[in-house]
Amino acid sequence: MSGRVHVRALVLAVVVLGAACTLPGLKPRGIAPDLSGAADPPSVGLLQQQLADDARLDDVGVSLLRAAVPQCTARTRRAGFRLANVATFTRPWQASATTLAFTDTVQVVSVAKGSGADRAGVRAADRVVSIDGVPATPGSRIVEAMRARVATAAGAGAPHVTVVVRRDGRETSHTVPLDSSCALTFMSWRDDAPNAWSDGRTVAVTTGMLAYAHADDDLAVVLAHEIAHAVILGSAERSGRRQLVDASVDLATSAVALATDDPWLRMKGARPQSPASEADEQRADDLTRQLLLRTGRAASPHDFWRRLQLLDPAGVPYARLHPLSMTRIIRMDDSPTSR
Repeated sequence: MSGRVHVRALVLAVVVLGAACTLPGLKPRGIAPDLSGAADPPSVGLLQQQLADDARLDDVGVSLLRAAVPQCTARTRRAGFRLANVATFTRPWQASATTLAFTDTVQVVSVAKGSGADRAGVRAADRVVSIDGVPATPGSRIVEAMRARVATAAGAGAPHVTVVVRRDGRETSHTVPLDSSCALTFMSWRDDAPNAWSDGRTVAVTTGMLAYAHADDDLAVVLAHEIAHAVILGSAERSGRRQLVDASVDLATSAVALATDDPWLRMKGARPQSPASEADEQRADDLTRQLLLRTGRAASPHDFWRRLQLLDPAGVPYARLHPLSMTRIIRMDDSPTSR
């Protein structure tokens, strides 16, 4: 039975990337994976894989989000790490989280490559002692408090936050820069079919696509293209042609609640059902090339698209929804940034 049936989505609400504004009325929610049809309880291995998938998306995507700032209508500032404790997870997942050494203290789950946290020396598995002098006192709501501290610093225009962590029994202090970035987040989506999509605020990438794009340069093509579509969608919203309101997404901390909660349903509803227009694909192609060039990626978008098109279209919705027309091929081949 496919992974789509066993676990349709598990997206960790543990991102702390420091945006500068707060949406009113937000109530923090934990992870609520949709396990419809699953006969077995959530496994440690599945949770480990989910954490690894989310970390890989950040590693590849954070630099692209920084590179896209000139085109984004919605910007934020990010530290570049994900935080969690055992209370971050919904009850079905807490046993697995405990097995993976999550407790009531705040743990750094992952640190995006090249991010401010990475440059400052923060590492995965560090235990957070304080952020900007606010102690990370163990408890069920402390992760939200640490996210809020980062958001407050970003909103006040602070260039960095001071993060004290405990590692190997020793406490160290790290000055973490807050980098300007597009206000987008990444979520991995449990589905065997290679696909990715965006609703203008979140980019979802299936586990099938993560497996197919096993080279990071190929994944960068996918993420850059979806970031480009999000930028296009954001421009349309800003111009008044379209407006989306969703108070359940907390841009102040770039945290995405998931699964059966509203953001999961929103992303499920945002999954495209018909091919993108030729005009939008051409605009996305142009920005994709720019983002790859700005980040020094060696990926060739047109080579990736051609390889993807050779797969069975029935099993690869991404190729069907982003058709590689002859016009697109000619434009990409003629572009100096595609070589």
